[in-house]
Amino acid sequence: MIKIKFRRFIARYFGWLAKIYFSVFIHLQLKFNDKPIILILTPGKVGSSTLYFNLKQQLNQPIFHIHRLSKKGIEKSKKDHMDSDRKSLPLHLIISEILSREININKDRIKIVTIIREPISRYVSSFFQNIEFYKNSIEKSDLTIDINGSLGFLYSNFNEQICIDLADWFRSEIEEPLNLNILDIDTNSKYYFGNYNSFFILLRLEDINSNWQHILFLLTGEKINIPMKNFNIGDKKYYSDSYNKVKKDLKIEPKVFDNITAHVFYKKFYSDLIPSSKEKWVRN
Repeated sequence: MIKIKFRRFIARYFGWLAKIYFSVFIHLQLKFNDKPIILILTPGKVGSSTLYFNLKQQLNQPIFHIHRLSKKGIEKSKKDHMDSDRKSLPLHLIISEILSREININKDRIKIVTIIREPISRYVSSFFQNIEFYKNSIEKSDLTIDINGSLGFLYSNFNEQICIDLADWFRSEIEEPLNLNILDIDTNSKYYFGNYNSFFILLRLEDINSNWQHILFLLTGEKINIPMKNFNIGDKKYYSDSYNKVKKDLKIEPKVFDNITAHVFYKKFYSDLIPSSKEKWVRN
């Protein structure tokens, strides 16, 4: 608990120092490192931390993990964080602001990897990742979580909007900055590799393990025979017990599930998982 509160204190009062450090570091990497920067650009809670830590351990080149690239998206996220109970900016948002400036003049020096995840699972996970937004209501002063309050919040917000928000994220952070349309992607392949104005790979979280060696080849141009490790970051979070309890208890109405899975984003990328998702999340 002390570690969490100390980290929030540092973020609130010393974020300016991180901005100076990473501005210099990223500029020097782009100028002097002969290997490109790998940028993991994802919506929140899609399992990207596992990919990030694997690449950090296995590749000797700069790797960053962010959630926003567009100027509009960055400014909105900054406002959301400063208006929330948090009152500070996370490190990934500081790095986003730096990289959004650099990518326009260094597109050939940055490789972008984006991950998607089954939207319902992602939404529940994202709620807990951002639990400090509600630290005066759902999160108590001792960092314990109000389970009933969490379930009530999720039930009141479960609708097709969770897919609309994802589609909006892709429009803002991928399609406009990189000039490509994700709905044109051939989903018969388990990964998508595009080389438009930037080097870009789109992966489903559910397919990463089975395509790990090829992902490494796309990023490095080399055949690297190293297995992917499982970094279960969620189990180490202070809210992990509450998160697992909510996942176990949460059951949504069939009509709500049907509305979510009818969205074009869900049908495009997750039509094959609708039966298993229904069994997991729908109230009998």
